[in-house]
This record gives sequence, structure tokens and C-alpha cells, in this order.
Amino acid sequence: MAAYLASRGANVSGLDLSPEIVAQAKRLSPGLDFVVGDMLALLFADASLAGVVSFYSIVHFDAEQMQRAFAQIARVLAPQGLLALAFHVGRDTVHRDEWFGEAVNVDFRSHEPDVIVGQLADAGLVVDSRQERDPYPPAVEFQSRRCYIVAGRG
Repeated sequence: MAAYLASRGANVSGLDLSPEIVAQAKRLSPGLDFVVGDMLALLFADASLAGVVSFYSIVHFDAEQMQRAFAQIARVLAPQGLLALAFHVGRDTVHRDEWFGEAVNVDFRSHEPDVIVGQLADAGLVVDSRQERDPYPPAVEFQSRRCYIVAGRG
């Protein structure tokens, strides 16, 4: 996503909790800024970002963590700043013990759009648009309904 936005002229910075993911991002997109960081304690200054793109980044968060993440996003967004958010729709939690041949212990949570809209509002973010879609074929992606929200500072 960072490379795509940069190719369109945006000044971007990518962030991930995993140093390994950040190293791969730097390798795949040399010249772009990628940092290790936590969505629950964003390292950006207050009102310093024109936008935040969070596609499928909340899959591991419970309700309390989601509230913290949205409060952090609201804090770093400049006036007129926008959040583009994508997530899996539902109430399911998918657990994996193995992934790509490696032993793991990870849960992926789906979320209810109305709950997310309420949490965004609690953080001071106003939803500008909300769209949902059915999954693409199994060969293309995980079979879950998707929600896309654009929200801005109120």
C-alpha cells in the first residue's frame, strides 16, 4: 500500500510491529520510510498526518485495543485528515497453529461494522463512507465479507 501511494505522489511512512516485516518492506520498496512501531502507541506527533491507511491491521485487536488504536489514529490525524480502514466482517475468530509450514499461535478477529463505527465515533472520528463486499473467489483471498470505511476528524 505504501509503494502504491508513493507512486501516486504521496509522502508515505509505513509502520509495523514486526522488525522482520519492516525489513522486508524496506527491501521491497527501497527509498520509502518504514519504521517499527505500535498502533496502540503511535510515534507520530499530534495532528501531524494527512491520512492513515489501515488495511486489515486490526485483525488481532480486541475491543479495548481497538479503542486505543482509534484514539491514537485520531490523535495523529491533522484537521481534515482521513482514515482509510479495511477489515473482515463478522464475529468469528480464526485460530492458527500452523501457517505456511511454520508453527504459530495466532488469532485473527473479524469485526462488526456497526461496532467499529461506534468505536470510531468514540475516538472523535466521523464516518464519511462505508462499503461492504462479499469475498472474491477462494483462489484470490480468504473467504470473508469485507468492510471499507473512510472516516475523518470531526
